[in-house]
Amino acid sequence: MHRQGRGRVLIPGNSGILPAIFFSLVLALFTSCRKEPATDQLAETFTVLTNRDPGADFSSYSTFFLSDTITYINDNPYDSILTGPGAGNLASSVRNELISRGFSSVPLDSSPDLAVQLTIIENTDYYSAVYPVGYWWGAPGYFDPFYYGYNYPYTYGYYVQNYSVSSGAVICELIDLKNANQQQALRIIWEATLLGAFEGSENYNINRSIAGFQQAFRQSPYLKK
Repeated sequence: MHRQGRGRVLIPGNSGILPAIFFSLVLALFTSCRKEPATDQLAETFTVLTNRDPGADFSSYSTFFLSDTITYINDNPYDSILTGPGAGNLASSVRNELISRGFSSVPLDSSPDLAVQLTIIENTDYYSAVYPVGYWWGAPGYFDPFYYGYNYPYTYGYYVQNYSVSSGAVICELIDLKNANQQQALRIIWEATLLGAFEGSENYNINRSIAGFQQAFRQSPYLKK
């Protein structure tokens, strides 16, 4: 995946999309269906949440547009889009899911009924922990100072271990273009949100995202032409 700075994605001129992402993410946490992984799989599997507009008739939509460019939001204001093979693979997987449900993929200039917005929101937290020099990693608790017959305090030296934890969300939204009003107020009729830790390689996280969205579509049987 390649990151590029300061880009607008999918629907030029619709600045309300990104605020809608954060608003709909909050709604998803309270109103969505979800599949939570087992505790021992939390490092490998995203939590999958889906949410729908109860008033939407999905069979009334026929076409959609999905870009291979993904909106990317993180701590760096100069990173705003993702492109490249990884982004393309994720977009292709979502595209194939929609096609398998009877929808047709068309270019943006063909007036599609739906726009598909893919967004990655990543947040990195940094932590520091101070350990005494005598800390023993191989066993629980601290190394026993009496083991060799000497009693020495731990206060003679410390070292600092720094940690960083990256987490966030990968979001897929179906946006109703067919019924947009004159003020271009766009309605999100379906959303899938993947929540969890970002770890390992970009390819690993892309594959986890693909698996997460496949699960999201499986738990949304109503989403079909």
